Amino acid sequence: MRAVAALLGITTCALAACTDAPTVVRTGDGTQEQALASQVNSSNYVTSSARWNRKSIGYFRLRNSNAGRINAYLSLAQYRAVLAAKNARHGNSRPSLAGAAAGASVVVLSAYYPLDVADINAE
Repeated sequence: MRAVAALLGITTCALAACTDAPTVVRTGDGTQEQALASQVNSSNYVTSSARWNRKSIGYFRLRNSNAGRINAYLSLAQYRAVLAAKNARHGNSRPSLAGAAAGASVVVLSAYYPLDVADINAE
């Protein structure tokens, strides 16, 4: 009975987490929030991290390297770069979170795939 209750609790938490919407940056006038909300609701919205993770998978297939390790390093670098960008302030503006994820991705992928540096930097 405890196992069934535990399974039900885990399933409920997982389903509740899947319904969460992405966090939206609040601005005074709401224009950025509305633009982001319209992008998120469209079916072709892809984040910078997702694009770079797909590119990483493409290099993995091309070079036959360790996909688990590269994706772990890539995701960790993206996460830390986005956290640093969220905490950084330059006057009244903040750095781009997508740009931070992209920059971290370029550094990690260039280290793992030195033969493809020109292609990685072209992105």
